[in-house]
Amino acid sequence: MIDTKENTITISNAGHYSPIIIKKDSSIKRDLDCKKGIPIGVIEDVSYENNVLSLDECSMICMYTDKSKEEYGISRLENFIKNNYKNNQEVIIEKLKSELKEFSNKDNYDDDILIVMLKNN
Repeated sequence: MIDTKENTITISNAGHYSPIIIKKDSSIKRDLDCKKGIPIGVIEDVSYENNVLSLDECSMICMYTDKSKEEYGISRLENFIKNNYKNNQEVIIEKLKSELKEFSNKDNYDDDILIVMLKNN
């Protein structure tokens, strides 16, 4: 949930990695303390902690799913985002699709790929 008055984002994590945040100075914010919950559906009636992050110094946030086979990896994704976050959304999407296709040498995937990018211009 994004609170535009407080300039924060609230994230509930169901076992995924913490988001990648690119700061306005183009560095990656490393001091995130997102508490992970267990994946949805594993246990009934489980509660999840809210992680509230300030968007004050944020230029871009990237939330993504992970893969269980050979991973593209967090460091590759961080580098890609750091090198492309200034592009518009269409360019970022096309470049990422191209890079993932080149990395995996596939056109189709056995699992989902989900990447959500929020950009603060």
